[in-house]
Amino acid sequence: MTVVYPSKEWCDAAKDALNSNPELSRLGKKWGVGFNGDWLYELEPGGGLVETTYIFARYRAGECQGMEMVNDPSDVDVGFHVKGSYKDFKELLMGKKEFIEGLVKAKFRRVKGDGKQIMRNAKFSKVFTETLRVVETDFLGE
Repeated sequence: MTVVYPSKEWCDAAKDALNSNPELSRLGKKWGVGFNGDWLYELEPGGGLVETTYIFARYRAGECQGMEMVNDPSDVDVGFHVKGSYKDFKELLMGKKEFIEGLVKAKFRRVKGDGKQIMRNAKFSKVFTETLRVVETDFLGE
């Protein structure tokens, strides 16, 4: 089933995909242990997205404990907050961009979070992103 990004349905499908990947579970077994590993993705308008949208992902000890859209970023306690255009997040999910490279080239801006932690777990971040790409997705503006 194809789902629209971003939406509650996409978040549900993404959570299922993340929890179905044994390699991600293995690589992420220490993620969020002893530190807040939760993520907030801030999608800026454009390319069909009409307003700033937030996706919150809770990932700890090899398991995605939740992925949801939130209205107010102050409603969630996150360890990492990354901001970027809808276009750049879309290209990330389509495999045209890589997350770490996007951070280095400032396509994604780290608002909060330890950059060293992200770099130490680059393989985890890569597999996390690759796993999200298996979700059959329709993008706004297409």
